[in-house]
Amino acid sequence: MSRKTDYTSHEWLKLLSLGMIAMSYKLTTLKLDSVSRAIGLAREIIAFNSFISESCTKYEPGTLVSDFVNDMKPNVQETCIGVGTGKQLDLAGTVAVANEILARKATPDEANSLRAFVYELSLAVINAAGEGFLSTGNPVSPSEVTFLHDLKQALLAEPS
Repeated sequence: MSRKTDYTSHEWLKLLSLGMIAMSYKLTTLKLDSVSRAIGLAREIIAFNSFISESCTKYEPGTLVSDFVNDMKPNVQETCIGVGTGKQLDLAGTVAVANEILARKATPDEANSLRAFVYELSLAVINAAGEGFLSTGNPVSPSEVTFLHDLKQALLAEPS
């Protein structure tokens, strides 16, 4: 069984970046050109924070996912990828690095639990706000469907 202390600070930050992948996607593709989109972003941030808060009590203390969740909350701003920079999110690269770290240091069950957590968190963020007036329209855009598909494929990929 692995814990946060089994990872270098660099490795741990790379894993936390994996946890931020959905918010990073939303922030790097964001166009704040209307009140509705600003409301949508607020709803997504609330969904992210709510999911993390609820997850703090969901996982057994002393596990990799528990350590991960507990570190996600205070490190939200520090672990966002490309926020406000206009840079494209390197989804495949971010996930591949995390998968490689997990393959070396985590048990298969721990790695799968962490991947499932990341996908569930991403799904919660993506489903938090829709398109259209006050973000109440279709909850998932075609580009978000593509993001979720690509994320799932990357999470399931074998490390190289």
